[in-house]
Amino acid sequence: MIVLQTNQLTKSFGVNEVLKGVTLTVQDHHRVGLVGSNGSGKSTLLKILAGQDAYDGGTLSTTRGLRTVQLARDVESQGAMGVVLNAPINNLNLRAVSGVIDIPTVITVTKFDTDLEARIEAGASILNIAAAAQTPELVREARKALPDVPIIATGGKTGESILRTIEAGANAITYTPPSTYELFQEMMKGYRE
Repeated sequence: MIVLQTNQLTKSFGVNEVLKGVTLTVQDHHRVGLVGSNGSGKSTLLKILAGQDAYDGGTLSTTRGLRTVQLARDVESQGAMGVVLNAPINNLNLRAVSGVIDIPTVITVTKFDTDLEARIEAGASILNIAAAAQTPELVREARKALPDVPIIATGGKTGESILRTIEAGANAITYTPPSTYELFQEMMKGYRE
């Protein structure tokens, strides 16, 4: 059974086209490795697949329906501490998953118009907020509406963006460390001169 599929996925940052025509299919129980040179778009693709970043074109399909319930049971039986569901999942599916597992159900929130209270009523116990540069604003709004619900949020790449997200009310931060390219950029420049 297909659990993840992309077709002609594209992503650009300004004029820099990072992903062009990415098409892949991941079947149930597949193990997938992602290999590429620095700057080839590996992290960008993973962020898109995780629902943490938007893509410009193409299609992306992930598991929905009863299959999500089976996957949630499987990961719980393998010792997972929680199940993270991506933003497109509907509340009926969220309720079905949270009703069959004893570990926390984490729901990803990427948009301001998400009905957070309905997500909690459907069984989410933790919010995972990933709204790019707008994450601190969305965290602040969620914290105001749901003061007792734990919030995990993407913090961005800088100390300032992480601090803004924490100050907005996030309980935990997910952090994307600098790439090898970013870490060694200055050193490599010296080698090339």
